[in-house]
Amino acid sequence: MHPGLKICFGILFLAGTFASAQNGIIRGHIIDRESGEGLAFALVQLNRQATTTDDEGYFIFTHLKDTLYELTVQYLGYQTHAQSIDLSAGEVWYQKIRLSSDAINLGTVEVTGSNQQIPVSSLGNYWITPDRIQQMPSLGQGDLAQFLTQLPGVITTGDQGGQLYIQGGDPHQNLLLIDGIPVVNAFHSLSAFSVVPADAIQQVTLYGSAYPANFGGRLSSVLDLRLREGASKPLEGMVGVDPLSAQVRLQGRIYARGDQQWTWLLAGREALWPYLKNQIPASYRDALDFKFRDLTMKTTWQGENGSKLSFTSLQIRDEVPLASNSSVSWQNQGYGMQFRVLPLQSDYLIGGSVGYSDYRLDFYEEGVPRSTGYKQANAQLWFANGHAENRLEYGISLNAIRSDLTFKNYRNITFNRSDNASELAVYGLYERSWQHWRIEPGLRIHYHASVSYISLEPRFLLQWKPTSQWQWTLAGGRYSQNLVTARSNQDVVHFFQAYITGPEGLLYNNTGEAVPYNVQTAWHSGTGLQWQRHGLTLKTELYFKWFDQLIEINRDKRKVADPDFVTEQGVSYGISFGAEWMYRNWNVNGHYTYAKADRTIVGDWLPAIFDRRHQFNILVRWSPSDKGWNASVRGQTGSGFPFTRTAGFYPVLNWDSGLFTNVADGDNNTGVVYETPLFQGRLPDYLRWDVQVGKRWEYAWGGELEVALSCINVFNRKNIFYFDRIHYQRVDQLPVLPLLVVQFHW
Repeated sequence: MHPGLKICFGILFLAGTFASAQNGIIRGHIIDRESGEGLAFALVQLNRQATTTDDEGYFIFTHLKDTLYELTVQYLGYQTHAQSIDLSAGEVWYQKIRLSSDAINLGTVEVTGSNQQIPVSSLGNYWITPDRIQQMPSLGQGDLAQFLTQLPGVITTGDQGGQLYIQGGDPHQNLLLIDGIPVVNAFHSLSAFSVVPADAIQQVTLYGSAYPANFGGRLSSVLDLRLREGASKPLEGMVGVDPLSAQVRLQGRIYARGDQQWTWLLAGREALWPYLKNQIPASYRDALDFKFRDLTMKTTWQGENGSKLSFTSLQIRDEVPLASNSSVSWQNQGYGMQFRVLPLQSDYLIGGSVGYSDYRLDFYEEGVPRSTGYKQANAQLWFANGHAENRLEYGISLNAIRSDLTFKNYRNITFNRSDNASELAVYGLYERSWQHWRIEPGLRIHYHASVSYISLEPRFLLQWKPTSQWQWTLAGGRYSQNLVTARSNQDVVHFFQAYITGPEGLLYNNTGEAVPYNVQTAWHSGTGLQWQRHGLTLKTELYFKWFDQLIEINRDKRKVADPDFVTEQGVSYGISFGAEWMYRNWNVNGHYTYAKADRTIVGDWLPAIFDRRHQFNILVRWSPSDKGWNASVRGQTGSGFPFTRTAGFYPVLNWDSGLFTNVADGDNNTGVVYETPLFQGRLPDYLRWDVQVGKRWEYAWGGELEVALSCINVFNRKNIFYFDRIHYQRVDQLPVLPLLVVQFHW
């Protein structure tokens, strides 16, 4: 091991283990009595002090005197917990507190509970639970991929083969984590499905922009997904089926003794369309021709003092047949371990994770194969001290990456490229709250070893809350990324997208000048204002992302000596206005977003392919508390994406036979002459309405049956996906599609 690395580990270890025990400590873990899962962002009061639990349900109070304390825990939809604690000098008090559901308010929790527990600690952050995902009309059973498009600044370019763009960033600029395991693609080729069933998810945190210092390595956003940890019961689960897929979730307890327990989770999903498509009208076969299979396994051990250890396994497969003897298939295997330790005589919380991901994609176009692979191993260790009002966290992370790319050109010559990269990062962040203010400065030092570049990345957050109704937030930061995608930004549909690490050697910008470093970098900034009272929330946010260096394929390469990659720049900004109203059994949520995304292409500033200027979303849900019925309506409209008009066609002659080539009757391809400047056209506007009506039956022995009838694109609007220039054929997105969904829980 490198001597500097040993010193870093030593400093972090000593800092985390030597803590003052002069004062008393009260800490605990708030969990659901039935499921055993941690309750995030619960309100915990200790005499006149107050804090909230973290995203896993932990809380801590430090520097306490030896006296009598009154501890109160409140969480919407649960019974209030109160107890007295007689704390001795230097004592470290810990308890796992189990909250029971409040049966009287249970019917309204589904509508309001998850919303009011959402933290608004920084801009563009959304805390998502399975309940919220299931509340929205969806293509089949509720899914995270479809829910994300309901959020401000999140768009997708299509139902099949489309990509997910989060607040002006490209898909490969999004950091995707599943229980700490890095994945490069969290969505299937049919973009309406993520790789993890919603019922297996415990919580998802989306950082759309200006994310904190404990994350790094991506330019735009972070999607942090955490799986369920099993159940405190011996066995419980869910079986669901709809015309597109079937899924199952099983979870239970292996061992339990006092506060110690060992639990497990098994979740799987498989597409049913390949078995049913012959009985389906022909108009749906091409639009929904897909095949996938997901398998998720997890086991978790929890100790008496709140320490925890878990292991996760992911097995993901996807396959889509395309037209003209073409197909695409990919698979991703992932394995990870996470731990959290609460030392007995310390006010520190120690945690970490180890993950490995192996991704491979194979693409066959007209019988010509292309393949790409991306392997990544990561490890992270962090220490936290204090509570939500005064908290310090710091840590270290390591990444090892290998990428492979294989393809054949039109002369049947095979090209192979393999790259290796390693990264080391240390970070620190501090949270401090007093009176009406909250600050969160942070710093991340990210060393990209393969290109010998150290990136200093300051992060900050400032929040002002003058009253209980008003809140203003300002945030920003610096970000870097070594991952590059080998694809053209001029294509709307990307069935083949190769991932490679940043190229070594000299890089040049569009003017031919050498750049000082071979890493992509960006700045984020944003501000937001929120007002909330009597079930009504009004919110506006503004974000700005300046990509001062992007690395792209050299699309203007004409000679062998020309570089394969060039640097470009980009800018993305947007403003959103949102409102949410909750009254009794009703929930209405809507927002409008204006956004703009530009990139430099061969030196010219042009719109990005995902530059949707205007977007409006609305979701209305009705859920009476005592009838078991629920109904929801979702509407989404947006302006058209930019595209480049066709100026003409020309024959591409194949001169493999030299002078004996038959120019008149030879097998030649057709080339396209594009209008300049690029991206001056606009596709038609997008509009889709979805509806869903459901009924729930509960049985005395604990079982629950849910049946829902949903209809996607209820007005059967023809929303364009892309246009085949060569064959002069328009390809639309999904037509009207009614679906029956049945789920059984026990």
